[in-house]
Amino acid sequence: MEYKFIKGIINALGCQNVLKVDFSPKKTCNFDCIYCIVGRTTKWTMKRTEFYPVEEVFSEISNYIDHNGTVEYVLLTGSGEPALYSGFGELSEKIRINFPNIGIIAYTNGTLLNRKDVQKEFANCNVLGCNLNSVYDEEFKRICRPLKDVRLQDTLNGLKEFSKHFKGILKFDTKFVKDLNDTERNVLGLIDYLKEVQPNNYTVISKKYKGQELTEEFTSFITETMKDLPFPVELYL
Repeated sequence: MEYKFIKGIINALGCQNVLKVDFSPKKTCNFDCIYCIVGRTTKWTMKRTEFYPVEEVFSEISNYIDHNGTVEYVLLTGSGEPALYSGFGELSEKIRINFPNIGIIAYTNGTLLNRKDVQKEFANCNVLGCNLNSVYDEEFKRICRPLKDVRLQDTLNGLKEFSKHFKGILKFDTKFVKDLNDTERNVLGLIDYLKEVQPNNYTVISKKYKGQELTEEFTSFITETMKDLPFPVELYL
């Protein structure tokens, strides 16, 4: 069978044997991050839309599992921000009920988690990765290039509220890019914020942009400042 939504088996967020499912038209997002491997955003939106019928997406998932053996996890993603798919909750619930031994993974920029309905839907995840590149508007806008309707403070508040009730594994990551969000105040601000959220894991990644890399001075500052945080930290600098 030729699949439209199934993108194969990958490793994701520290998990192996993960079935990747993509249910968004490329690239549908409310960010246009400098470093995004999917490419430039072509479909800008903050409106949740059922891009494809839930039954159609679930049918492919079910067919793949039936014919290729059980997978450990299903990654519900999109070519952009997965929370923009209005069928996320229904799809994740179908997977949870029909395949109770398979975990659900998602990776989000968190911009819609200030909504109660989105919080409820993403609570179905066993593992949730959240990208957070800044807690300050200036740095945030430079690296993420968000839609004008995105409010960073709403995102921060929503993620913090969600973290209080989420029963799965919560992972955060930050991508640092030279001259965009590589400020000492941003590092310290992120640390203060994450101490309140208390993720299960935090990953810091250096991203090269236009041939420019982070300075040794800045990477040393990160290494020193983050060495004693009260949650596991992985540095890829």
